[in-house]
Order: sequence, then structure tokens, then C-alpha cells
Amino acid sequence: MKYAFMVVLLSLFVLASCTTQQIGNTDSAITGNIVLDENNNFVLIVDNGTDTGNQSDVPSGVDDQDQSDTSQNTGQDDGASFDPDNSPSKQYYSEIIVTEGDLVEFSPEVIDPDGDDISITFSAPLSEDGVWQTNIGDAGTYEVEMTASDGLLVSKELVLLVVERMNRAPTIECDTVQYAKEGEAHSLGCKIYDVEGDEFTVSYEGFRSEAFFTPTFTEAGEQLIVVRATDSFNQENEVAITLFVEDVNREPLVYFESPELTVLEGDLVTIPVTVADPDGEDVSVSYSTPFSQDGTWQTGEGDAGTYVVTVSAFDGVMTSEREISVIVSARNEPPALLIGDTEIIVEEGDLITLDVSAFDPEDEEVTLTVSGWMNELSYQTTFTDAGEYEVYVTASDGEKETTATVLVTVLNVNRPPVFVQG
Repeated sequence: MKYAFMVVLLSLFVLASCTTQQIGNTDSAITGNIVLDENNNFVLIVDNGTDTGNQSDVPSGVDDQDQSDTSQNTGQDDGASFDPDNSPSKQYYSEIIVTEGDLVEFSPEVIDPDGDDISITFSAPLSEDGVWQTNIGDAGTYEVEMTASDGLLVSKELVLLVVERMNRAPTIECDTVQYAKEGEAHSLGCKIYDVEGDEFTVSYEGFRSEAFFTPTFTEAGEQLIVVRATDSFNQENEVAITLFVEDVNREPLVYFESPELTVLEGDLVTIPVTVADPDGEDVSVSYSTPFSQDGTWQTGEGDAGTYVVTVSAFDGVMTSEREISVIVSARNEPPALLIGDTEIIVEEGDLITLDVSAFDPEDEEVTLTVSGWMNELSYQTTFTDAGEYEVYVTASDGEKETTATVLVTVLNVNRPPVFVQG
């Protein structure tokens, strides 16, 4: 921040031309008027009318080498800052203290006893009109020479001008153009400090309110962050950072309700899969064999087994894959029932034994049951069993069963008469 105000210096009365000059010692003073002759040389006209002619000695206070300089040579013709502590002892008309950023304006009041017009000039760093707008970096000590002239004679005075350093705002060193990626941590990497060691606060405004952050997957594009630092004297500095966030494509997502799918032979199988793209892009889905590209498989007899199927999702840039196990179980078949004779002929009194065996295609446990005329696999006929009978043999695996019918014929056996004891 700069301060601009007018410093009005030196309300002073400077005698611009001397009509009476004292030469030599005070005991033998000669008075008269100093004028310029036709050759622009100083000539003293004394009161008794004697013309002194060309004078090799000019009036006291006028340098014989440079009539325009009545002050000591400071060596500061260019107005550069110097160290008064290391300069020869000098008498300054005034000492003025300002701060960087102030507007310095010298406006001394000068009179001429003869009523002549007066011109006033100033040495650097002031303009000839006595004005200087100080800026940051102008801190230092300057000698300013003021010269008043009536056209014939000049008067000069030195002013010591001290420009004090203005408090600086904190320094912010950042790359003003930065690049980040969606989903990746990013640091602004700013170096912030105060050259005077003042305490300061830092704030971040705009896209983020902190120096370290991770752009989300919806923040691709050009973003603006303003870094602001304020010291304890309310001096403030800010830097605008343009941040380009790169769009990062994310692979599609493939979900299964379960990592395994169990079906039976003969089923039409469809894999229950959900596919989504986190960036909202269109996704195409494909399946490995034995599935078709529409995600179906018509199983058949003999397809029992476990199949590892790969489901792929493609968003045009990236592909993601997941595997699912498809277990095809054989359909449960009823047990096979083998009977040696389905027709048996015996006589009364014979032992009947059914020749039966059974097995299950899935190797499940098989249970045999006999029903009908017999309820066991063996039966001892009696002499009253003559006749034809049906016997049912059933093999069961607990879920399915197979039943066969055995036709049994019992022949009558004639027995001899028997005497009954009286």
C-alpha cells in the first residue's frame, strides 16, 4: 500500500540577491553594488564611484570555480541515497523524514529585498519544481539542494531528506499456474514469509480453502485459488493461482450378488451382474465361454460341472473384469432297479426270494421297500397260499423312486389224507 500526501517543507525566507557584500575583514568594510558587465563578469561598484573592474575574487560565499554553487560539494549530484554518518560534517537547513510511498513537495517561501523575480530549483531526487513521488525501494537518506536565483545572484541551502522504509506486506512465492489430477493429492507449495519478521495469517479462497487437498472426480477443469497473507499491521498481499485439474477416467465397476451361481442341467442360465461407470459413460459388457455375448447359456445333459466365467466391462477407454463360478449340477435321476425275474412260479410250501438290486446315478443312498402281497424280499409260502399275486419293489434315493412289479404264482400242492386219532 502506498501513501500519497504532500509534505510541504521549509517556509523560509532566503535572501535571493545581496546588494551589499562584505569583503575582507569587518574592520575595513567596503560597500557597493555587484553587477554583471557586458562580458558577464562580476564587477563591484563601490560607494566612492571607483570601478574595480574585473575581479578575480568574487563576493564572499560565491565559489570562484562555480558561481552557482555556494554550498559544499556533497558528491550527490544525482540525488542518490547516502550515509550522513560517513559524510563530512555539514550544516543542514532542515531535516525532513517521510515514508516510502509519500509525496514529497518542497514549497519554500523566498523573498527578494529588491522585489526581483525569483526562480527556485531543486536537486535530485526531487524534480526541478521540488516534487518527488517516493516508491517502495526508495528508502534512504538524501541531500537536496535548494537554489534561489534572481537572475544575477543565487542563494543555496541543503536539506537532509530521510525516506524511511514502509512496512512490507508478507511475501508469497507460488507457481501461479499449477496442474493436478482428479483423485490425486496436490499441494500448492507456496513459500510465505514476512521480511520484517512480523506475524501474519494466511487464507486460501476460491476452489479450495487449504493448501493441501485432493480434487474429486467431478472437479476437472480450470480452477482459481487466491492465496492471501496479512501481517499484524494489516499489510496484505495476495497471489492468484490458476489450477488445471486433469480429468481422470475411472474403470467401470462389475458387481455380482454372489461369487457363485448354481444351476441344473437343462436350465437356461443368465448371470445376475450389475455394471456401472463412475464417470457416467456408456459401458459394453461381454462374457467368456460357454456364455453367449448376450450373457445367456442353455445347459443340457452332460453339462454338469464348474465353470469360471469372466465378465468384462468396457467404457471405451478402460476395461474391468470379474470372475464368477457357475456350478451346473446334474438333474437328480431316480435310482435304477434291477429285478432278476419279474414272474415267479412256486408251489405251496416253497420259499420265495426276490432277486432285486438297485443303484443311484448320483451315487446317493438307495432304500428298497416291498409292498403288495409281500412286504419283505423273502416269503415262506403256506399250503393256503395257492394263487396269483403282485409284489411291488420300490427303490428310492429320498427324492425320486423307481417301482417294479413282480408277478408271483403259488401252485396248489395236493397233500395225502390224514387219519385223525379217535
